[in-house]
Amino acid sequence: MSAINDSHLRRNSSDRTGLIPAHSASQATSQFEEVAATYKKVLAAIQPAHSQPIVPILGNTGSGKSTVVNTLMGHPMIEVKDDDGFDPRIDCQAPTEQMSAKIGHTYVSETRIPMCYTIVPPTELAKPKLRPAIASNRKTDWSQDLLKQTASHNEFNAMEAEIRDLYRAQETLQVQINAQSSLETPILFWQDQFNNTVTTLQWHRFEYSGPPILRIEKEDRGLEYGYWSTEQHDYSGGTFSITYNTKLGAYPNANVQIWVKECDLPQTQAKLTQLRSEQKALDTTIQQKQREQRQLMQQQRSSLNSASTRPFQLADCPGFADTRSRLVEFEANLGTHFLFQNASEVLGILLAIPFDALRAEKAAGLRSIIKTLSDLVSDPTVVNGRIIFLLTKALPANPNVTTENALAFFSKLQKQSARDESKQRESKFLSLIIDQPENLIVFNPLDQDQSTKAVLRRLRTFKPIPSHHFDLILEADTRTHINDTIDGVAEMGHAFLDQVDHLSALLPESVRQFRTFRDRLHEFSQKKTSVTESNQELFDQKKKSYADLLKTIEAKESQFKQQQSELKRISSELVALNTDEEEEYWSGSFQCDVWFQEWHDFTYQGPKIKRIEKQRRGDDYDYWKDESEDKENGRYHIRYVTKPMCNANASVKIFVRKRDIPANQKQITRYQTLKNSISETIKHLTREKTSLDFKKQALDREIKQLAQKIRQKSLTKRSVDEWSSRYEHYLKVQKWRHFTQLMAQQRTLCNTSQEISDRKSQFNLVSQFHGDGIVNTARVQTFLQRYQNFLGI
Repeated sequence: MSAINDSHLRRNSSDRTGLIPAHSASQATSQFEEVAATYKKVLAAIQPAHSQPIVPILGNTGSGKSTVVNTLMGHPMIEVKDDDGFDPRIDCQAPTEQMSAKIGHTYVSETRIPMCYTIVPPTELAKPKLRPAIASNRKTDWSQDLLKQTASHNEFNAMEAEIRDLYRAQETLQVQINAQSSLETPILFWQDQFNNTVTTLQWHRFEYSGPPILRIEKEDRGLEYGYWSTEQHDYSGGTFSITYNTKLGAYPNANVQIWVKECDLPQTQAKLTQLRSEQKALDTTIQQKQREQRQLMQQQRSSLNSASTRPFQLADCPGFADTRSRLVEFEANLGTHFLFQNASEVLGILLAIPFDALRAEKAAGLRSIIKTLSDLVSDPTVVNGRIIFLLTKALPANPNVTTENALAFFSKLQKQSARDESKQRESKFLSLIIDQPENLIVFNPLDQDQSTKAVLRRLRTFKPIPSHHFDLILEADTRTHINDTIDGVAEMGHAFLDQVDHLSALLPESVRQFRTFRDRLHEFSQKKTSVTESNQELFDQKKKSYADLLKTIEAKESQFKQQQSELKRISSELVALNTDEEEEYWSGSFQCDVWFQEWHDFTYQGPKIKRIEKQRRGDDYDYWKDESEDKENGRYHIRYVTKPMCNANASVKIFVRKRDIPANQKQITRYQTLKNSISETIKHLTREKTSLDFKKQALDREIKQLAQKIRQKSLTKRSVDEWSSRYEHYLKVQKWRHFTQLMAQQRTLCNTSQEISDRKSQFNLVSQFHGDGIVNTARVQTFLQRYQNFLGI
């Protein structure tokens, strides 16, 4: 593996935009192969970590991790297994003189990748002896476990009751949904009506779109007024359309009603949708509660397993802050990151803190170790009580060192960090050491039994933690290097796929242009044969028919005007006769010149009387008597009497209304009959005139279309005559040009697709990195999705 470019490591991956240049493709590929090689090496080393929970031991380079590993693996009660079937403690470097006397061997791990071995704890461990200062204030570990198990059991029962309540609520919702879905009552949902108020031909389109149809009811006036046509319906889809056509001169009406089930109404469906949404939300809640219940059961089982002799993987991780080379540091950080990514569970963490870190000025070494811890997990509450802090390199050189001395130093350092806002994460993790003093162990490699049992007692009380809570922020821009390398290859793939998309988009357009010129060339050849045909004869026939139609329309208009004039004259005569104006209808007179007395009776019987006019000579000569009248029934009588020896005369006139005169009544009846006849004639002429107007308009459109066709053919013929050879040559040239362009694009697309296929192994490794959760950028995910679409997956 070649050295890593420092400038490339410092470059932030979020600053990249666009596609990678072509000259950097080889560099990205080389860096990609380096990361892939390290990835395969680390996976091969940490493969056993998939079967049991891991217990990683972390610390800076030179923190005494190897001493802790030697002590634990050298304990006679601990069984160490390896997948190859040999004891790794046999093949090791020569021990130092002091270590050989006590332990008998020395184990030195490879510092560039984690080394994982299965540890089977002993079945019998003595109960821990609590310090008096702690025993008075805290319960034992065993009582704490009992209380935790009781609390978990109560929590499990509460979850069970909550899930039962959710199921009851779900059943109630299902009953409501079934009740709403079973509503079968027919409901009139839609109707439309059409009333024709003119005598011309009319049509109306009834269109419906809505809930599923139960039945359709149609009403109309009858076949003599109109008819239905072009009916289309889809009962289940809720669509219906039909056309009602009227007949000429009719006044029809039509009505359409659509009935639906009550369960298909929009408000019912909206309520059903709401109920189903609530039911779906309940389903999601029930599933979530069941998952939480299963997780609680798994935690309880894990708690029981942790108290037994369950095997675990002791992972001797590489030291952080390694200064040998950037490549070594890269592999070490990457290996530790992969360890946590591929482990199923983490039983606990051993953190090696050298005694020299407590005495160093400003505690730079200790702060570096705490930073390593904060890089490992972002939430301190997840690992609270599950980290064992091993104070190394203190014993046996400093026999007076105790945990109280270390706790005092940690408390002082925690107070200093709490006052600095930039060191709040460091303060939280220091609080873990102070709040869990039983997890602070002064490790003594010469007292192998005491140190080993102290570590195993604490581990057996821990509950495993899912590995997804751990995400190591890699040191020395290692994460940036991985992301940049993977992103570089992904960007190169994006560039290939962009070119494929671009060419794929151009190909249909080139095909369309090629077909366009091919069709135009074919169309041009057809025009040359069709321009010889003429429509002039048909045009002349249409013009003659149009002239005859105009004459017929003029004749009908002349008849229409004559009938209107006659109707106007008759209406005037009718108005003159049918009036209340009075007219003298009857009169009578009498004259007497004799010397003796005489009388005369005036009697009238006829039309209803409007006014009576009487005249006589005077009181000294004559008088009236016995007058009786009945104007309504047309009767009147009066007697005229003269005095003796008088010369007298008298007259009576009867006036009636013109409309009451019998001769006038006969004339009115005749005029009314004639008027009705003329009105019917005018209506018939109006209908004929309307029909002729429609024919005139249709014929006028046909004549204009024929004229346009004749003009267009004339222009086409002129164009063909003028540009025949030149235009045909141009079309052939354009057709060939687009054909060659289409072929070139197809060849380029095939070459690009072949190049993508050649890099299939690199792109598959990108998919492996993304699938294992190492690189989670959206750009890489988009590329993988596009790449899968390209492959047709």
